[in-house]
Amino acid sequence: MRKVELIRTTVKTYSAEEIIAGLREKDEKVFRFLFDTYFEPMVHFAEYMLADHAEAENIVQDCFLHLWEKKEFPDISDIKSYLLTQVKNACLNELQRLQLEDKHKKWLAEAYMYAELPNVEYDEELVKKVWRAVDELPEQTRAVFAACVLDGKKYREAAEEFGISIHTVNTYIKRAYKALRDKLGASLLLFMMMPERPVPKPANDKNGK
Repeated sequence: MRKVELIRTTVKTYSAEEIIAGLREKDEKVFRFLFDTYFEPMVHFAEYMLADHAEAENIVQDCFLHLWEKKEFPDISDIKSYLLTQVKNACLNELQRLQLEDKHKKWLAEAYMYAELPNVEYDEELVKKVWRAVDELPEQTRAVFAACVLDGKKYREAAEEFGISIHTVNTYIKRAYKALRDKLGASLLLFMMMPERPVPKPANDKNGK
């Protein structure tokens, strides 16, 4: 597995213009900021499409490496949308390969159906729908999923918080994705692609009473 070795110590934020300028100049601080900000969300997005955490990490790492190696940036106005598109396309290529091996993976058709997703805006009803589905997960599965995917914690951080192994965290996340995929289909992909994802609990949320 190729790894992007970066220390996650972001101390400065950058505007879109500063990011593009920094990428053109191969500014390692700008690249570290992008990696710290977007690596984990992109991995979760890829993992939902692929149902494979290790392969999701590989794909996102490759996308970041390609971004670092890119020389021209004339068509990039929104770096998050750009990264989502690159990760999505890489996942679709991998899904195409998987389809040749196993045509019975039922999420493949859904992933292809949403291959040309438009720019997604905040949708309160979709947020509530996702939260209702998350709240129906078993308690420990729900807690680990919320910590890693919704709150953005690293698997290592979640393992320490819950007193379990990283392998167990990965198992809980896989269980959650399987249950959510069965219930939500590609709706969770839309949720994960929102530019801003505030996640207020629905009024009838049993955990928010």
